[in-house]
Amino acid sequence: MAAHHSGTPNQTLGLLARDTAPLLFDSIMVGPDGDIAHHAREKLSFCFDFLGVTFNADGRHTGDRLVMTLTADLGPLPFSAESASARHAIQELVAASASAEGSVFSLADDQTIRLFHSFDLFQPVSPVHVLTVVTEFLIRLKPWLARFAELLAGRSPHHGAAAARPDR
Repeated sequence: MAAHHSGTPNQTLGLLARDTAPLLFDSIMVGPDGDIAHHAREKLSFCFDFLGVTFNADGRHTGDRLVMTLTADLGPLPFSAESASARHAIQELVAASASAEGSVFSLADDQTIRLFHSFDLFQPVSPVHVLTVVTEFLIRLKPWLARFAELLAGRSPHHGAAAARPDR
């Protein structure tokens, strides 16, 4: 996807300075004749921290959309000797989250608690659109992330699916 604008260098600078310019996650090239060309990125990657968890976001173009994948490691599942009740509550929380949120949380083979989710972002993909979609997703997951953090910190390891599933 490439969009072009022709004009003098002063017109080009004026266009880039306006608040209404559609700045997407594309590279912008200004030619010697003042032409502006947007070229779609093949991928987009960034990371951020939320509630003490580091998230990695990787986006790749697939046809007319950008598929953004969000991943995070929440920490290791405690051994039974460390806290049998926390281990059991975390396992129940992962199972409860699957029915409420889909397969977002899982236990990996190495016993790490993982988060994985993909979003389909249709064109044009702007920074505001990406941040809005990711923020809405994180707001929905906030009670789950808080409960995992409590259990991993060794606080409040209650038994039972009702205690494991956070209030919404």
